[in-house]
Amino acid sequence: MIKNLKTFKNSALNQTKIKQIDARQLKETDLILDIRSHIRHSKIALKYPHWHVEAEDVNPKEFIHQYRLDGTKTLYILCTTGEKSFKTAQQFIEAGFFNVSVVSGGIIQAKTSGLRMIEHHYWNMQQQKDLIVGIVILTGFVLCFLFSMIFLILPLMVGFVLIIQGVLGQNQIEKMLMKCPWNK
Repeated sequence: MIKNLKTFKNSALNQTKIKQIDARQLKETDLILDIRSHIRHSKIALKYPHWHVEAEDVNPKEFIHQYRLDGTKTLYILCTTGEKSFKTAQQFIEAGFFNVSVVSGGIIQAKTSGLRMIEHHYWNMQQQKDLIVGIVILTGFVLCFLFSMIFLILPLMVGFVLIIQGVLGQNQIEKMLMKCPWNK
């Protein structure tokens, strides 16, 4: 427990040393790095020019070299709420790039501050599942009445899968939908 407290104090100390900027202060000419996941970035992003690299994939030394950052301009790091940005900013500092700042409140604060955003509205997983299940059941019944009773197998299979999912608590339909290109 003492070790966790010490880690927390060191983390809090590091966060206070890292510069922060309010999202409202961002300008289109700023160097901005968005470290959110690809899914989150595809749903909402700053309309300002920016780089997007997931937090887990950020390699500060490579990034500095690739984009020829010389430290004369501040690199603003943006995540969802501002929390992950501190860790990434610390990595840049450890790599020798000290002109880095965290966007306080992240993309959430940026949006509520009225910054221009690009938003894409996707169907959530439940809507997608309902649509797929409904289409398969309806298709099975229509084909059954038009061609052959063998097509009743489609709604029966869907019902069977839903029962198994309910009993086991596993969601096979959702796992299948997660592999679809529009959900990656």
